[in-house]
Amino acid sequence: MTHPPEMLENRPAPKADEEQLRKYYRTNKSAILGGILAVIFLGIVIMMILIGRYMNQHKGQYLTQEDDGAAYANDPNDAIIHSTTGHHVGPKQEYFI
Repeated sequence: MTHPPEMLENRPAPKADEEQLRKYYRTNKSAILGGILAVIFLGIVIMMILIGRYMNQHKGQYLTQEDDGAAYANDPNDAIIHSTTGHHVGPKQEYFI
């Protein structure tokens, strides 16, 4: 012997007062909160871009003004003679009078 299946109770939903619902669920606060969060998020993105540019420009690398001939010279005097950006010292010139 088996029991008959239970009948599900089917009641209509309660009627809600629209005025009370609007009083408890105001939507204008969420718009203000969304605007504030958008401004904060935009500020964070701008700060990240500025910090990234600063870090990229200040890597610690620098350009030197060394003579180009110094890379392949055997001694400092030879580097000065063959340089292109530093002192332009050449061999001593002789003048015939």
